[in-house]
Amino acid sequence: MKKLKAGIIAVAVAAVVSAVGVVFAIDGAPAGDSAAILKATGMTCVSCAARIEAALTGEKGVESVQVNVGAGRVAVVYDSKLVKPEQLAEKVTATGYGSSILSVMTRNEFDSAIGADKEGQAASGGCGCCNRKNTQKETL
Repeated sequence: MKKLKAGIIAVAVAAVVSAVGVVFAIDGAPAGDSAAILKATGMTCVSCAARIEAALTGEKGVESVQVNVGAGRVAVVYDSKLVKPEQLAEKVTATGYGSSILSVMTRNEFDSAIGADKEGQAASGGCGCCNRKNTQKETL
């Protein structure tokens, strides 16, 4: 009886958590319809990347940020109704790094370039921790 009651409680909690997650995903997340690839100069380490990522992630309309220190590239998926690529480059510059816009593309073009599926998830067969394909380095 205790196991059955605990199982029912666990299922109820999981249902509530799932429902809250779905509502947040629909209402709380920006709708990233565009992507910008920025050139960032002066980055030398993971700490530099973290500073840039934190600055851009806090920007209204930014959905995701990927920083490649070695290539000096920053990929930002964003809602073009809320923020412009020029603002993103200015934010990187304000963080203390040189920045310029290399390219701007649609979300679909960006997802295709990194090998992502329709939901923006990288296809399997790539990196063990994030499933990104090796082509990402070439893209960024």
